[in-house]
Amino acid sequence: MKSSEILTYTNMATKQSVNISFNADLVPIGFSEDVDTNFYTDKNNGQDGETLQNLDLEPREINIKAVFQTDKNYRLFEKHIKSVFNPKTKGELKFVDGEYTKTISCYPESIPSITYSGGKGMVGIELICHGVYWKENEVVDNLASLTPSLVFPQYFEPYTLFGIRVAQLVTKVNNTGDADSGWIVKFIASFGSVGNPYIINRKTNEGIYFNAALKKGDFITVDFTKEQPVVFKNGVKDFSILDAVNSSFFKFFVGENEIEYGAENNVTNLEVFFNYSPLVL
Repeated sequence: MKSSEILTYTNMATKQSVNISFNADLVPIGFSEDVDTNFYTDKNNGQDGETLQNLDLEPREINIKAVFQTDKNYRLFEKHIKSVFNPKTKGELKFVDGEYTKTISCYPESIPSITYSGGKGMVGIELICHGVYWKENEVVDNLASLTPSLVFPQYFEPYTLFGIRVAQLVTKVNNTGDADSGWIVKFIASFGSVGNPYIINRKTNEGIYFNAALKKGDFITVDFTKEQPVVFKNGVKDFSILDAVNSSFFKFFVGENEIEYGAENNVTNLEVFFNYSPLVL
């Protein structure tokens, strides 16, 4: 690890953390990670070589070695390390180098090994990440919104927002990651009623459609980051508003995605926001 790099492991149950960096109590002396690939092949009689049918990635394995100075409270520090790296509790490892940040969910494969020699404690940590990809910084953007960019000398009572309506019915989203990424989209009837909103990936023709009459202030959220996507209306899970027959949930595939949004009625009253985290190896 470089002197500018920081690792932070957080126990997601207790929210306790351990920092590993050259400026922390726990100083890194080794960091490695490994991801194996499974190849599924066929071979016919007399065939030179073989035919690749499919492949997938095994869970990511991360090994961390670190050292700390022993003092009169070293046993308490050892207890804290073992408590945070509890194999029965899910954790999150964050990697920071300047402005670059990425995170990954993982479990300790065992209780950290700790040995003592020459006034120092040596710590060995082994993590298993079943979701193999790191998540980079979240990307947040809007497909349609009102930009408050008009200014008047008069004061309006009550307060009134004047702006330019940004209504890109089609926009391009570049997924810079190494794998297709789940995402979250939010439809808001910000300026009045909206009827039956939808969103489509024009390159794949996949889309989600809603049979929903939204009043001003109503919103629909779709979370594509879960194994099973979830639909919410005004914060409450509600699949009844989904046009299931015509809808197909989709992810942002690697590279450029051409996304179209719209509504059957009053599309100019609609604001659409999305966020996603690129997945990287």
